[in-house]
Amino acid sequence: MISVILLATNYKSSTERIREDLSNSTAPVEVIIVVSDPDIEKKIKKYPSERFVISDVKGRGYACYLGSELATGEIIVFLHADTILPKRWNEHILKSLLEKNVVGGAFSLTFNRNHPFLNLLILLSDILFRITGELWGDRTIYIRSNLLKDQKELFNVPLMEDVKLSFFMKKRGRVVLLKDKVTTSSESFFKYGLLHHTFRIIKCRVWYAFGGNLDKIYNYYYS
Repeated sequence: MISVILLATNYKSSTERIREDLSNSTAPVEVIIVVSDPDIEKKIKKYPSERFVISDVKGRGYACYLGSELATGEIIVFLHADTILPKRWNEHILKSLLEKNVVGGAFSLTFNRNHPFLNLLILLSDILFRITGELWGDRTIYIRSNLLKDQKELFNVPLMEDVKLSFFMKKRGRVVLLKDKVTTSSESFFKYGLLHHTFRIIKCRVWYAFGGNLDKIYNYYYS
């Protein structure tokens, strides 16, 4: 079974479509939805495959940790609440894991708005993965759940959980980047400005690489 941890602490309109798509999955799937608002579960239609958990601590990393604590599947998928999965997403994941040395991976990426600058960012992100193994969380990272046994604390952090998780996976075996694409929101780039938001992301990544305090980085990024 596949455990999908839907990181919906910032519940978006696109989250409804994502939940509906997951409910129609052709494979056994459990969906663990991590929310920060305890009233959300009362306001929406609940699908049989879903479980809700309340996160009262800031940060997407902690949401990953909280969801993975409840996961029972052989594969754990970390899905952002503004990211649409491709068709037959579960088949693509299962096929990649037929190779025993593959510990996990992620999808290729596209934004919901076509723009040359965003396309360049995707290219640079692809290159970064090839060189360092670092994956963006927007790409929907997945991993064999047995590898996380007694290791979930590694991403019990306010942010940079995607960096920590992708480097952890790289040390455990082969990590693949699927050709199939997830579609993620470009809202933040246009809301805050393409260059400004990109600079903020890069600054946080560099700050963290040089040993920066994650709470301070979190406060800066979300200020």
